[in-house]
Amino acid sequence: MLISEFAQASGLSVDTVRFYVRQGLLTPKRSSKGGLRGYQEFGPSEVRIAAGIRIGQALGLSLADI
Repeated sequence: MLISEFAQASGLSVDTVRFYVRQGLLTPKRSSKGGLRGYQEFGPSEVRIAAGIRIGQALGLSLADI
């Protein structure tokens, strides 16, 4: 799934997803579509990781701790 679909499935905003990718918390695969940079493709495992991040934050953990 692409970033907009992933954001909807995970309950995160697109900006938050991009932030998590830049921080290395999420590691989507790169598609051959979209030219040189390619599209970011997220799978079910990234949805579970995003859920874990949200749970950790709800418990008071920082992103560095997660």
